[in-house]
Amino acid sequence: MPLSSPASRQLRHRRAIRLEAFERDDGLWDIEACLTDEKPRDVPLATGIRPNSLPIHELWLRITIDREFAIVDAEAASVWAPYGRLCVESNSAYRKLIGLNLLRSFRREANDALRGGVGCTHISPNCARSCRPRPLGIRGRCVEH
Repeated sequence: MPLSSPASRQLRHRRAIRLEAFERDDGLWDIEACLTDEKPRDVPLATGIRPNSLPIHELWLRITIDREFAIVDAEAASVWAPYGRLCVESNSAYRKLIGLNLLRSFRREANDALRGGVGCTHISPNCARSCRPRPLGIRGRCVEH
């Protein structure tokens, strides 16, 4: 059942989180998450005016897992970020996820690895939620092989 009709209103902010799982030809899996923030107006930022046609954030995280759900590669990218180098410099922190396992205390271990502000304040909180195999529909597929 859809939501009821809303009261008169104006969109001020849109955040979207897209998750995709890819089965690779080599038997590994890529899980990609993309977070975007958009505002329907020009926004003044420290780096200048961001026109309403461009996102405030476009942040990516890709982890590659094997059939046992161990992370064998991790990569982050900041395509659009309001604080330029600061955001881009945090991307390498996600390499610390390599060696963790999605089925063995992943949330706690990922939080420990990224503690202390080494990661992006937008990517890190979504990391544990984004990388759960069951909601992505891959848990059974990895076990089948």
